[in-house]
Amino acid sequence: MTTLFSAVILLLLLLFLRQAIPALHPLFAVIFFFVFFQFVFFQSLIPFVRHFIGLVQHVPYAVSLIYTAALFLLGELLYTLLVENEYEAIGELLLLVVRITLIMYWISELEPVIQSLSSLLKRVQ
Repeated sequence: MTTLFSAVILLLLLLFLRQAIPALHPLFAVIFFFVFFQFVFFQSLIPFVRHFIGLVQHVPYAVSLIYTAALFLLGELLYTLLVENEYEAIGELLLLVVRITLIMYWISELEPVIQSLSSLLKRVQ
């Protein structure tokens, strides 16, 4: 409920700033985005992730999947922010970097499994 109330207050402040100082509105929108993101991150996302990890800590690759989902979500949020401020090329580059980072992460996570499978397949031949 606090997050919802904060979002409404933030919306009202941004609407007021758009009317009062239209030239500085994009700057304040980006600043408020990061302040609100920090608030939501520490109030909602971190407790949720800690609780969820506690539930699935014995499930293989569960933490890695949470990490992947969080990184995709963060990438999409920042991409949307960049596109709204007319920086589409930088946003696309950001998404590319997120994808490459996740591919490298999963390759390192799955490397022992791939090596074990490869050695089993060599024995079968």
